[in-house]
This record gives sequence, structure tokens and C-alpha cells, in this order.
Amino acid sequence: MTHLPACTIVSNNYLAMARVFAESYKLHHPGAEVYVCIVDRPSPKIRYQDLPFRTIFAQELPIPAFFNFAFRYGIMELNTAVKPYLLAHLRDQFGLDRALYFDPDILVLSPLERFAQSLENHSAILTPHITRGLDDAWRPSERIIQMSGTYNLGFLGLRLDDSTSEFLEWWQDRLYRFCLHDIHNGLFVDQKWMDLAPGFLPSVDIERSPAYNIAYWNLPHRKLEKKSEGWFVNGERAGFFHFSGIVFDHLEAISRYQSRVSSSSHPEIMPLFNEYRDRVAAAGHDEVRSTPYGFERFDTSNVYVPIFLRRALQRLDPYGIRWPNPFDDSDRNSFLAWLTEPIEFKGGTLNRAVLCLWEERPDLIETLPQVWGTDLHAYVDWLLSVSEEQRSGLASILLEGVSKRQLPGALRQLPVTTPFNGGIPYEKEPLLSLNLSDPGEAATWLNDAVPTVHATPVVTRLGLKIYELRDDVQKEFPDPVGEDQTTFTRWFLFSAVDEYRLHSDLIKPVLRSLPLRERLEWRMMRLRKKGALSRPRSLPYRARALDGNHPLIRRSGEAQKVASSHRRGEVLEFMTGKPQNGVNLAGYFGAASGVGQIVRGTAEAFERIGMPSVRVPFDVDPWARIFNGRILQPAGAPFDVTLMHVNADETPRALRMLPTATAASTFKIGYWFWELSHFPLALADRFDYLDELWAPSRFCQKSFEVLSTIPVRYVPPCVLAPEPNEMERSRFGMDAKRFYFFFAFDVFSIPERKNPAAVIDAFNLAAAKTRKDIGLILHVNQASQDRDLVRRLQDRAGSSRVIIHTDPLTRGNVDSLLACSDAYVSLHRSEGLGLPPIEALYLRKPVVATDYGGVTDFLDSTTGFPVGYDLVRLSSDYPPYPAGALWADPDIDSAAAAMVRVVEDPEESVRRANAGFVRVSGLYGLEAASARFGRELQRVFERDVSSSARRVSPPDSLPARTDAMLRSRS
Repeated sequence: MTHLPACTIVSNNYLAMARVFAESYKLHHPGAEVYVCIVDRPSPKIRYQDLPFRTIFAQELPIPAFFNFAFRYGIMELNTAVKPYLLAHLRDQFGLDRALYFDPDILVLSPLERFAQSLENHSAILTPHITRGLDDAWRPSERIIQMSGTYNLGFLGLRLDDSTSEFLEWWQDRLYRFCLHDIHNGLFVDQKWMDLAPGFLPSVDIERSPAYNIAYWNLPHRKLEKKSEGWFVNGERAGFFHFSGIVFDHLEAISRYQSRVSSSSHPEIMPLFNEYRDRVAAAGHDEVRSTPYGFERFDTSNVYVPIFLRRALQRLDPYGIRWPNPFDDSDRNSFLAWLTEPIEFKGGTLNRAVLCLWEERPDLIETLPQVWGTDLHAYVDWLLSVSEEQRSGLASILLEGVSKRQLPGALRQLPVTTPFNGGIPYEKEPLLSLNLSDPGEAATWLNDAVPTVHATPVVTRLGLKIYELRDDVQKEFPDPVGEDQTTFTRWFLFSAVDEYRLHSDLIKPVLRSLPLRERLEWRMMRLRKKGALSRPRSLPYRARALDGNHPLIRRSGEAQKVASSHRRGEVLEFMTGKPQNGVNLAGYFGAASGVGQIVRGTAEAFERIGMPSVRVPFDVDPWARIFNGRILQPAGAPFDVTLMHVNADETPRALRMLPTATAASTFKIGYWFWELSHFPLALADRFDYLDELWAPSRFCQKSFEVLSTIPVRYVPPCVLAPEPNEMERSRFGMDAKRFYFFFAFDVFSIPERKNPAAVIDAFNLAAAKTRKDIGLILHVNQASQDRDLVRRLQDRAGSSRVIIHTDPLTRGNVDSLLACSDAYVSLHRSEGLGLPPIEALYLRKPVVATDYGGVTDFLDSTTGFPVGYDLVRLSSDYPPYPAGALWADPDIDSAAAAMVRVVEDPEESVRRANAGFVRVSGLYGLEAASARFGRELQRVFERDVSSSARRVSPPDSLPARTDAMLRSRS
């Protein structure tokens, strides 16, 4: 019969073992073909044509950006990462429909016909590490086996047909990025992923016979015996033995990976170990074992690549977008040149290589947390005084340019943003990874109401998480969702708020569920605390969350898109042929918020002009992308310009989610939104993290410029046109013939600023002044988070012609609701930009809006119906907007008159709506924004972006600086 083909994977130093495996397999399977994938560069000292198998070099496999792939992995990781690519290659190039994979340190002891029969009926064959329990007093323990994988991937039988094609693609995708040796965090190269195979494949044979894949991990349960006809195990003919971790000079240890068995406890196996050692030696192991690994050094300089630089490339450029061959160090755009480029700071000069080393070493981060600040001198002293081994293999050439000195006053110390330590928190301490004083998008998840016995007061997920942390609270309130629901809620509001410095967004859902009397009592208590409701201080950076978001936020799936979406051939003229000219585009790509809409628009504009860019999402669950405590962004962040669509308060946290070399040395541009005419002094230090700020509106620009120490440029964003679904008015309860005004807002966008009550009042007044049949539809996003607000709006409306829409809607359905309406009204007290009015004008809907804030860039008496206002001071805090700040109070009579004119003068309404469409298309449309971004980035690229650390030094006192600036402007 025809025997199954077999394959294995080695580097040059293991070729003798591969030879012994191939000979032993062919001995028991005459005529069978053996394929060996060599994960190495060809060596002139090895005659590959004389080897007893067919050789395939790993770079022949269909692996995108292979040399980038090879650089990112150590030798063991790379040898395992190519496995699914080899199996697919055997299928596609050699026409194999099934194959057996073996590790090269395996000796076949008898025919394996059983596997051929198994693959007739199953898609795969797996061998479990153990089939009985182990005593955990020795290595490996059951726990370590669970962490490294249920099945040992030293052997795998696989059909190569339609039943496994999708599985192989999935496995390739995972190993392209995550074939990592990090057992304690649930990753062990290619092996751990195979735990999912029985669920993914139609039929898997779990081979439990003691005859196969005999190795140190199962020897306690297997008794080997040598007989005249061969080796037997537990009375059954042995199939193959796996010499994993064998040390040829110390066979007594059995394997360097364990302490459970030895030659003294299992003397019967020593003849087999002696035989294997002799066969490997006869195959030329002494000649090949010292062959240098072909992927261990840079090409020209011959500098050794330490493991921390491989890890750095995993974070920086995992798809080879900027450095498809990082080994190539022959020109000034190489990865090595980038690593050794001097970066100047106030206290001296570092380079990216030593920043990458610092990021990889928790001991250095703990001892020297401010290496580009006050600890720079100490770090340089350490780098120049210890050996290369102590520096994790950092060769002297990688210290190029590193020095300490006090540079002139034109330079300043960067604020410290230490990389987040992404170790998985203890089971009872999930809140330690979140910043509760500034939760960002995580507020939505934390505010989810949990099931309780009584409808009110509300107990949120955050309340229960805090409850789990506190033994004293558990004793005081044994039943927080039942008998103790009310008293526990009072503790949350009157104690936990201060103890955990909770942001106001985390308080509102609970507070609004209380009766009015108790709400007033709480507010009086806060007033007695003299301003405790002002914006909480941020936690120290090292205690901040790595991400303000949570798994419930929709994933963007960028990892699968980035390689195909990058247009290598479409580089604009302003790119000047430099591959390093591109943008790390960061933001909340999956968020339904305005900031999310804007970053998606920027991404579309970059696509339009062919701008090389990678997306750095801040709203994707990071835990699935953490390795060795560091976040692996889906496509890295390889470019020298970073554009961050995050607001001022989130900027330090966002920088911590970038690779340190990117955060410390790139030209960083912030794209901030702010809704008041005065930027808060408490956030003035956030300018120090950036090199430049883009303002989406003139209103924002003026607000930022008062305190900014960096250039603030007016750069209107790209606002994508709405894409409504095909829906009838009846879907939203709208009368077919009635004229509807529309307004939408989110309960977390501060209802007092959005001002829905004024919209209702103006509509009711307009309805009384016109005979036209008009209606108002008001969509409240996340209405479940503030049901009391919804009730108040319904009471205020008092009319069947006002529809308060509270059902959750997709983005497309919100666009449909806008399309079904006839006009848009926004009586906001302030807007940083005004996205809904822009989107309404895209659909040629008349817009009535307060003549204040960012809307004034596009709305006037020719493009819409502006509403007059009076400036008023906030009488109380509406975090993040403090009491005493100014915003607009729209004139209700003026708004009602404008709404009446919209319905009674349709020709004028159409004329202004059409003019508004032209205005917003020319200002925010894809074509206009693309050209504008191109010009702005051309200007940035023409700067010396590599010297982004060269900044103007601020005065010692931030308040003194800002006071002086305010006096100079008055």
C-alpha cells in the first residue's frame, strides 16, 4: 500500500535529527516521501541534495513579508509558526491530500498504519499530553500542561482537503502574529491554539494509545520494554518516541524541561536514549549543531538581534508595512538605522533601541521610571557600565548616540507615560485596570444595570465590582441586590463616590433612580463638601487603565484588514519616495461617538489619497492582544507621525497604549474636541504630550490657543455623508404626511449641554403659531441609562405630536430616521463641531441651530436658520464642564420663529438647505478633507520629524505660565 507522506521542520543545527527521523520513518514505511522545511538560510557547508528527504526552505512558503515574520520570532517560535503554511504548501504545490507532521527529535519505532486508517474517517489526529493525573510536586505539573496545551504538537495527522482548509487559514492567521512563547499568559507557540481544533474540525481522532508520542510528560504512566522484535509500551508495540528536550551530554536527565523522571527512576529507557544519541551523532550532529542560525543577525553589520528587538518589532510593524525586511541594514531607512537614530531630551540623548530595551524590562521600568526625564542620567550610566549580557544582548553598536548631558534650555523633559503593565489582574481585582476617575467609553459597560429584586434604586455593574473587592461592605450589606438594595445604594453614593473618586458619569445612573428628595439630599451633601463634584484628579499614570473601553465595544477587526488594505503603490508625490513617511492613525474606530465618526472619516480620507497608514484602535478589548504585559496593537505603529483622535483628558492613557519608541520619538498630533469657549486649566498640561494640535472648528481653535504651548491649526475634519437604510416612516411611528423636525442626542453627552428641553419648548411654541401639521421626533441614545430624564422629557412634551424615541438604533437606522424627517433642530448650549447638523445638510435638510460653537463655521442665514442666544454662566458643575464657565442659552422665541419659517416658506428652506449642502461638502466632504489632510501632512513630513523631542521648555510652574499668558492676551 502507499504510505502516508511525513514532514518535519528544522533549522540547520537540527538537520542530523531530521535525518534520523526521516530514516526511521522510511524504514517502517518503504517508499514514503518525507518533506523537511528548513527554517534557516542555506549554508554553503551543507550538501542539501544528499539528505534523505525533500527540502523546502521556509522563504519558499507563501508567508507575507517573510523576513519581517522571521525577524519577529525567536528560533523556536519561527520553527513552529511556519507549520500551517508548510501543510498548506504540501497540499497546493505537491498535491498531497493528507500528511503526518512529526517534530525532528522523534524516532519512529514501528509502522504507523493506524494513522492512515484514522485519516480515512477523521480530519485530524491529535495526541494528548497525558491521559491520567499527575502528582504536582514535580515538573511538568498538570497546570503547566493545561497552560501549554492539551495536545502535544510534536505530532499531528491532518487531511489536506476541504474539511481542513478553513481551519488551516485560521491557524495561519493566528500564528502570523501570535506564535509566542508566553505560557503563563496562555500562549505557547503553535500548540495552545490546537486546543480549539476538536471544536473547529468535523471529526478529530484523539489518539489515547500509549504507543504514540511517548515522551517525558507521559512516562510516569508508560512502561517501556525492549524485546527481540522491538520496543513495547504497556505491552503494546511502541509507535514512536519523542526525545523532547534531550541533552546528549547528559542523558540521565531525560529532558531539560522536566524534573519528574530520570534514568534512575526509569532505567529501562536508557538503551533507547543511548541508541538515539549514537544515531544522531552518526548523522553528523557535531558538524551541523554549531551552524549559525541564519536569522540571528542583521545582514550587513552582522549585529546580533536580541529577543527584545524581535518583541519590539511585534509591537511596531507586525505586517512589514514599513520594514518588510528588517534584517536589511544597508540604507538609512532600515530598521537598524531607525533604532540607532539619536533622540534628544533635556538631560541627554537616547535612541529607540535603548527605549525598546527599557520597555521590555519591568525591572528597569520599576527602578528607572523616567528614562527620558529625571532618570536619564542613571539609565545612561547603567547602559554604559554593564555587560552586553546584562543589557539583554544589546550590542555596543545599538548604543550609538546614547549620552548624558544638560542640553540647552530650548529642550524640555517629556511628561512620563510608562507603558502599561498588562498582566492579567487577580480575579477579584478587575477594577485595578480601570481609571474610575476618567473611565472614557468604559462608562457604558460599568453603568449597565444588574438584575435586582426591586426596580429601583439601580445597582450597576460597577457597584457590584466594588462590592466584590470589599469584605467590610459585604458584611454590612449581605444582599446588595435584594434586601439591602436601598442601603447598599446609599453607601455607593455617599461613600464609594469619594473613596474611589468616581467620575460623574458613573454616578448618574444610580442617582437618577432615586426619589427627588434623596437626590436633593445627596446634592446638598456634595455642596457641603465644597466642590467635591469638580473634575476628579487623574490617577497616577502607572495606575491608569490601559484602555478606557471594554469587550462590549464592537471590535474593528483591523488585524485581518491591514495587510491587504495598505496600498504600497499608491504614494502621493508629497511622500517623496520615503517609505517612512506614513501615519499611525489612532482613535476609537468602533465607537458610535462623534470622535469615532471623525477618526473613521480621517481613515477614509487617507484611503482616498493613498496615504500609508496603520490604524491604532483604542476601543478594542486589549486583553486578547497582550503579550509579556505589553499591548500588541493590530498593525503596530511603525511610522514617525502619529495622529491621535482622542480628547485632552485621554491623551496620556492613549500614549501608554503605543510602543514606547513610538510614543517617545514620533511627531505627535492631537485632534481634540472641546465644547466651551475656555479650555480648562486643569488640562493645560496635556499640551505637553504633543507636538501639534488640530482643531476641528474655529471655536475649538480659539479655546485651545489661550493655554496652548504648541501650534494649534484649524483643520476641519472629514465628515462622511450619512448612509440611511431603506426604511418607511411607519417604522418609527411617524405620520406619513406630517412635517417632522428631528433632534438626537446621547444621555452621556451631557443633556444640559445638548438641551433637549429647549427643543421641546420651541416646538410646542412653534406648533401654536402655525396651522401646518408639524411634529417632532426626538431620539435619545442610551435612554436606558437615564430613564428619569426620558420621563421628564415626555412630561414636558405633553403632545402626541412629539415622539420620544428610545429604542437602540444602529448607525444606519439613525441615518434613516434623519432621512425620514424633514428638518433638523439643535438648540445646543455649545458644540465643538456639530456633527448632526452637518449630516442633515448632507441630506439637504433645513437646519435650525443655536448660532454658537462649531456650527458657526458652516451655518449662517444663507445655509440654515441660526438662533440667537444669551451667554450664561453654568450655575453648577456638569463634568467635565465646571460651574462658572460660559455657554449659550438659546432664545426659545427665536427658535420657534425659525421653525415656523421652515415649514411656511418651503422655497427658502430648500434654498438654504441646498446652500448648506454645498458649504458642508466643500468644507467636510471626502474630496475636500482628503486634499486638506494631504497639505497638512506634506507640511509635517517636510519638518525634521525625527527630532520631535525638541520642544520649548515650559516655566517651572504651570499656573504661573498660564497666568502670564492670560495677562499678555488681556
